[in-house]
Amino acid sequence: MKTAEFSRKDFAVPSLRPAALWFIVICGLVISKGISAADPSIDSVPPKKTAAIPPPRSAVPVPPSMDTLLPKTTVGFVSATNSIRLTEQWNKTQLSKLMADPVMKPFADDFRLQMQSQWSVLADRLGIHLDDLRGVSTGEASLALIQPQPGKAAASLLLDVTGNLDKAKALLSKARAGLKGGGAKETLQKIRGISVYVFAVPLSQDQQVAAGKGGTTATAAMGQTVYFLTENFFGACDDLAVVQDILTRLVNSGQADSLSQVPGYQMVMKRCAADAPDYVPGIRWFIHPLGYAEAVRAATPPEKRRKGKTIIEIMRNQGYTAVKGVGGYVDVSTDGYQILHRTAVFAPPPYKESMQMFVFPNGKDFAPQPWVGRDVATYFTIYVDILNAFDNFGSLYDEIINEKGVWKQTLDGMATDPSGPQIDLRKELIANLGQRVTMVTDYNLPITTTSERLLWAIETKDEAAVAKAIEKCVKNDPTIKKRDIAGHVVWEIVEEEDAEVPKLDVNVPSLTPKKDDGKSKSAEKDDQETEGHFLPHGAIAVARGQLFIASHIDFLIKTLKPLDENSRLATQPEFQQVWDVTLNKLGLKEQSSRGFSWTDRAVQPTYELIRQGKMPQSESLLGRTLNSMASSGKSGVPRHQRIDGSKLPDFEVVRKALGPSSAAMTSEENGWFTKGVLMTK
Repeated sequence: MKTAEFSRKDFAVPSLRPAALWFIVICGLVISKGISAADPSIDSVPPKKTAAIPPPRSAVPVPPSMDTLLPKTTVGFVSATNSIRLTEQWNKTQLSKLMADPVMKPFADDFRLQMQSQWSVLADRLGIHLDDLRGVSTGEASLALIQPQPGKAAASLLLDVTGNLDKAKALLSKARAGLKGGGAKETLQKIRGISVYVFAVPLSQDQQVAAGKGGTTATAAMGQTVYFLTENFFGACDDLAVVQDILTRLVNSGQADSLSQVPGYQMVMKRCAADAPDYVPGIRWFIHPLGYAEAVRAATPPEKRRKGKTIIEIMRNQGYTAVKGVGGYVDVSTDGYQILHRTAVFAPPPYKESMQMFVFPNGKDFAPQPWVGRDVATYFTIYVDILNAFDNFGSLYDEIINEKGVWKQTLDGMATDPSGPQIDLRKELIANLGQRVTMVTDYNLPITTTSERLLWAIETKDEAAVAKAIEKCVKNDPTIKKRDIAGHVVWEIVEEEDAEVPKLDVNVPSLTPKKDDGKSKSAEKDDQETEGHFLPHGAIAVARGQLFIASHIDFLIKTLKPLDENSRLATQPEFQQVWDVTLNKLGLKEQSSRGFSWTDRAVQPTYELIRQGKMPQSESLLGRTLNSMASSGKSGVPRHQRIDGSKLPDFEVVRKALGPSSAAMTSEENGWFTKGVLMTK
């Protein structure tokens, strides 16, 4: 029998920072405008009487949408459809008023610096700084990640500057001067009658390595930055061929081979538009997941890429090419909500391999169970065809292990090996589980790096059978201790008590094979031991018709205690008001999942840890995710916290702007659609 125990490292995914960057930069630019509106040293938005439609715009045709200009190879796209209007809408929100509060100014200033730092990733490629963009666009502003060909990535910035040509010219002049000052060499070309400024830009060492050039010659050490300016558009890109493609469509007023013609993009936008007919959203966004991941990888220096079989390869082999597009609309200060978001996933069947796991039936009962307390931070429930997911998990497991049939061997070993649990996992456990899965989060005070609490609950069809199966699985594990708590059997994950008990180490191939980095075997062992259980303080119990899995035993004990009616989340008036929005006002007649959050409670642990400068040490789900995304790459070395939390005010100042939030998802013939809101407090 071949078994495997994985650490969190084995399931680490490629960094999502570039994906977040597109959305952060657009929103950050808007937020920065709102923050700095009263600052005479920074360009503010035009006066309100001319903000909506600048006079020059009425004299010219409406410029084409950015999605009709960008090429069909665009794999990441975010667009503020009207920069001025979006800023005005943002300024109406409680979040904007919070950021304008004088007590928030030190943090707001630091946040602006952080936005500039985030933008620097693109500034290095496009030669334009975030401050330079303020007050330039009068209409749509977009960022795009493009995959012109396999193994290559390009970034594009397009701004509608109709009626604001003077500022656009100033932006172009400043950008050109900046590149020249950095040693770039400029040449002027005419493409479709439009002046195009092409710069040969010295690459940084990381960029040279990512491009596979090594910098051994003058030519090899140079990259490209390209600018153009028309009556309506300013453009910047780091690939001349992409610019030629964009300008061809701009001049010909055509849409052929553009992003707007990509089926995945069309279907995502069509689904969102069906929910909001004749409506122009504040922000549109789109990602082709695998294409985006490939482009991000292409832009990453080889030594920083995951070695061996990549997540991209695994996803492609496992049928996740079925996901043709993910995207949606985001609006601020609309329909009485601070934020209203719509997200569509276009994934038409049939599915293959482990992609077949993703079956989320539309359910009926979403009400919080009697054991869900009123003071939880978030509540989320979803219907999952668990038996189907189990039956289709094997190919993914085999792919990760890189050996066909190992999943079946593992299950057979669990059933027949005399030293194993001797359990038919599918028959005795999985088949006795229902389809409803619930997750709740909470935290302990005072806030520390270990404050967060999570609990998952899976409904059972036969509680006694599930309890028996769980006991079979864990009773012989020396790191799991049986406890009796208030009449319930609880299995607690603990440190191994008997150091003399021999431990069986089974070596299986990991997702990323270890390379010879000079570490001794003892050092590697230390790294592995540091990882430990995914839930090092976790606990499991079968009770109240649920299989409970908790991150900490104290949270499980709290959950097992009976609650009077007034202490339950379901009876709280504010919850009921928000729940009614999700049920009756979002327009989703059928739902497969629904969630609720006391946003202030959900945010408080992260906020306090940032204030303490301890977010990199956080053991919370968000903290672990951030650490994975922005890690130093060295085992046991936490990432550096970028925000100076010492400048943050007391959380009570922030709490007043964070209303509750809720969202729901519906499963449809060709994918999934989600809609959610952040309420005004």
